[in-house]
Amino acid sequence: MRGRGRAVQATIGPRAEMVLSLDDEGLLEGLSVLHPALRTHLVQGGTSAVVDVSGLTRMSSSTLAALLLAKRRCRARGAELVVRGAGSGVADLLHRAGLSAEELSATSSGPGVGR
Repeated sequence: MRGRGRAVQATIGPRAEMVLSLDDEGLLEGLSVLHPALRTHLVQGGTSAVVDVSGLTRMSSSTLAALLLAKRRCRARGAELVVRGAGSGVADLLHRAGLSAEELSATSSGPGVGR
């Protein structure tokens, strides 16, 4: 899919893992693709979904809600959802919300919280 000149990336890896990358420019499109792509992935037997948020400068409440819904859908199918590329502040927010987050290195400046 294309929106504003950027492609939303959803790829399936060799370990039955889906990776969706979100960035500020294509966030709305990325969130609209998240659930249909996740549903297809899980129906096809996928066991892991990764949402890469390293391209986001902020984590809005709408984005957090979409990620929580994705986690519930994964859990219902026996799969896991991991949020990758979060800065320390966002990783803390994700952790408090009950999401598994793989942080960026401690020296990088991560995405901000709120919107």
